[in-house]
Amino acid sequence: MAKYKAKASFFADFYMSVERISILIASELNGGIPKGEDWHKRLLLDMSLTIGERPPVLSKKLYEELLKFLGFRHVIRHAYGFDLNEK
Repeated sequence: MAKYKAKASFFADFYMSVERISILIASELNGGIPKGEDWHKRLLLDMSLTIGERPPVLSKKLYEELLKFLGFRHVIRHAYGFDLNEK
């Protein structure tokens, strides 16, 4: 189980880095991060859209791939590694 937790931690850290960069972009260029319970998902969506003069930061394909990481991040933060398997 330890190797799964290590891999999971790596992927979660990757996504958190993407999210931190997106927060910086949104704060500087979009007027702030989205509000509400689903702000993580909306932030990612915003990065795939043209907002004002800012072009999309993410392609639609990359946005769709990162949505999977967002879901995985949620599992990692709430499952604490107990329910992980490599599938």
